[in-house]
Amino acid sequence: MKFGTHLNNYILVAVSIAAAVWFFIEYPSQDPRSAAQVSFTKKQIQSKAVQKLSDLGYLSRNFSVAGVHYKSKKKLLDSLQYQLGRRNFVHWSKQNENSNIKPFYWQVGFRPKNRVASSPSQNGPPGRDDEKKLQLIFDTNGKFIALVNTYDSFPKHKIQRSALRSVIKVNPDSANKPVLANASDSTMSRLLIIDLQKKHGSYAQYKPVPEKRVLWHFKHGYPYRYSVNDARSLADYYISQTGWASKSFKFDTVFVQRIHSMNTANVRYVSRNKKTGRQLQLNVGVAPTGALMHMNFSYPAKNNQGESSFIWGIIRAVVIFSLSLTGIIIFFFRIRSGALDIQSALVAGLVMGLVFPITIFLTRVTDLNFFSGSASFQQTILLFMIMGFAAAFVSVGYFMLFAIADSLTRQYWPQKLSTYDYLRQGKIFNKPFGNMMLRAIAFAFILCGFWTFILWIFPHAYLSTSTVFFNARAVWSPLLLVLKDSWFSLVIVLSMFLVVGSLTYGKTNNKWLTALAAMIGCGILVPVIMNLGPSTYQFLTGALLGGALAVIYIGWDFLTLLFGYFIYLCLLGSASGWVIPHSPDKFIFIIVLVMIGIFALVGLFAIYTGAEERTLPEYVPGYVEELAQEQRIKQELEIAREVQQSFLPSRIPAIPGLDISAICQPANETGGDYYDFIPLDDHRVAVAIGDVSGKGIQAAFYMTLVKGMLHSLCRETDSPAEVLIKANRLFYENATKSTFVSLIYGIVDIRERTFTFARAGHNPLLHFRESLHSVEELQPNGLGLGLTKAKIFDNKIQEIKLSITEDDLFLLYTDGIVEALNQAHQFYGTENLISLIKKQHSHSSAAEIVSAVSKAVNRFIGPAKQHDDMTLMAIRFSASN
Repeated sequence: MKFGTHLNNYILVAVSIAAAVWFFIEYPSQDPRSAAQVSFTKKQIQSKAVQKLSDLGYLSRNFSVAGVHYKSKKKLLDSLQYQLGRRNFVHWSKQNENSNIKPFYWQVGFRPKNRVASSPSQNGPPGRDDEKKLQLIFDTNGKFIALVNTYDSFPKHKIQRSALRSVIKVNPDSANKPVLANASDSTMSRLLIIDLQKKHGSYAQYKPVPEKRVLWHFKHGYPYRYSVNDARSLADYYISQTGWASKSFKFDTVFVQRIHSMNTANVRYVSRNKKTGRQLQLNVGVAPTGALMHMNFSYPAKNNQGESSFIWGIIRAVVIFSLSLTGIIIFFFRIRSGALDIQSALVAGLVMGLVFPITIFLTRVTDLNFFSGSASFQQTILLFMIMGFAAAFVSVGYFMLFAIADSLTRQYWPQKLSTYDYLRQGKIFNKPFGNMMLRAIAFAFILCGFWTFILWIFPHAYLSTSTVFFNARAVWSPLLLVLKDSWFSLVIVLSMFLVVGSLTYGKTNNKWLTALAAMIGCGILVPVIMNLGPSTYQFLTGALLGGALAVIYIGWDFLTLLFGYFIYLCLLGSASGWVIPHSPDKFIFIIVLVMIGIFALVGLFAIYTGAEERTLPEYVPGYVEELAQEQRIKQELEIAREVQQSFLPSRIPAIPGLDISAICQPANETGGDYYDFIPLDDHRVAVAIGDVSGKGIQAAFYMTLVKGMLHSLCRETDSPAEVLIKANRLFYENATKSTFVSLIYGIVDIRERTFTFARAGHNPLLHFRESLHSVEELQPNGLGLGLTKAKIFDNKIQEIKLSITEDDLFLLYTDGIVEALNQAHQFYGTENLISLIKKQHSHSSAAEIVSAVSKAVNRFIGPAKQHDDMTLMAIRFSASN
């Protein structure tokens, strides 16, 4: 067999074989169910129950069998394992199967064929359904040991003359006749009374009352009243007909119990086992007619683990709630950022949403009778409603769990999903997938051996079970086992390893801490489908098993762990098929072995016929490609923003008498606004401000184009209008027809104290004159660059030359300033801008004015989103040096 690296795989195979041998040899002594004896089939026990029902006076033809189950006394079984140790308990139980300690038993339930409410005088309280009101219990040797009579129903034949022989001594001359043969049933029902008032010496001296005396009472209309000893004698008779060791019982007490207008006696016995110290309480209810009303047995609890179990239950609930809440938060954050593989998670959710309600149906369908009246119809409707709600809830839960598990693992530990990615692509028959299948089978047997070792080192930890055989839980029990183990293994692996493990590894980058987190989580949740106890052992066994699972996950991958863990659970769940001699679960275990064999054949076929790992395509989920694309775009935009910012002037020209400042605030990473200072000589500087139509990369590109044009043309002519005319021709020929640029270009001459400018469809220029305390909006004619052909543009352009006085201020801005919107969708407006400058310009520098305007506009926008680029330039003149 060739899979993976040869040496490691040979070691793995050797270890798995050794673990399997250890498991099949040692596990029966560790599983308390191996102490169960199955000497009879269900049919044989059912036949015994029907016969016993008739012997007790019930008409068996009026009853149908409601179920035959092999069960255990759960608390007794737990206590004996905890007290003796599992191995010692198994050995002791097999050696003492005839003792009064009976942890395993057969239970046969009966329901009336005519499902009519009982009458108070005959079979039970009014208005109550008699279904499953009778249960007969037999020990593993097929001997009757108990009658559970839930509603205290009387048998059809109330008078049990054979039982009455223990209380009434038959005359010698009528020894072959039934007791009180000359008395009618109605007379006996009326005149035999239990009041327990009279006593006739000790029970050791007790003798049955002569039949003549009872008949004398009947003849004179006097009732015969049972004494305490009479009631004990009648109870002793029924005990002698059972599988109990009657000589070990000691009488405890007797009291009168009123049942349907008749006094009955409830006699209690106790028996103590010397080896275990466990006490048995047997309650026998008898009627004065000799009928057995009930025979119940119980074993009072000796080791009470209730308090610690309750605390651990609270801890487990808190952990599950915390994990669920954390998962929901992670899910919403991840789905908001688009970091979830919705498609695969949706498939997983839908599949598990079908699996879970099917398991409910398989376990409950045997309780339903679709054609037996409105009550069963209502139960059927209720079952399907529960299944529907379960399907919806589980689908959503698995969808969210699978989505965040996949997302977190791909982010922090993507190599753990390598084999799973082949499965996602439908590529099963390849060498990596085949290796995974065979490794998973090997690890499943190693886990079985390791679990047996855990039980071996904790001999007093008990395995708790009430239903011994798995096939008693549902129809199609092999399917139930596979479905139950599939959803359980998936939820443990996803939550403990792909979520908790990936988060721990992502935050710490430490595999040991990751394993520790998984161990603690598994110690609390316990990754096996069986009840363990006490709570301390429960945590330790769960943590050790979680550590073994963590080793598999860290060393290999997600799919190896999932398949190996699933096969391990199937082997453990079907153990009742081979640890118990003559087990009816044997076929389940055989089916599990066949399933493992199929997995092995698929793995071998994939190895010997499939492609090598290096030839297989790499799988990348769609959301990962989208996120990568978004990241690339963000990086490119960031680069574009940096490039665009580098095109803006890095410093302001230092010309005496001239104070200039400007700011550009794009709405996105890049924008179409532009400003520039171009020194022409020692006393002249060209200034420009523009706005390209549109936003983003395209606008930034055209802004760069306009900058290059102006820098080239400004040296050719001193006329701003001529510069714009030439720029329009170049832009119209090179730009798309839907793109245009609004622009103001001007030249400041400090020596001549003039400002000459032209406007190409841009916002007005604001001129603040300190000497006149006035504001003038200058808006010479001009069309935007690229809007029209050269001739029309040339005819429209107008140039203005202004004289400059000391402290004059020119303010150039783009429409993003005056058209800034707040949450109420109101514009900032030119009026607010002028009002602000009037307050600022007389005593502020150009930089202070720009800063004041920028802050005022941003305050106005508030929490609203900036919808356009905002650019502002202030030019202030002062006395020249």
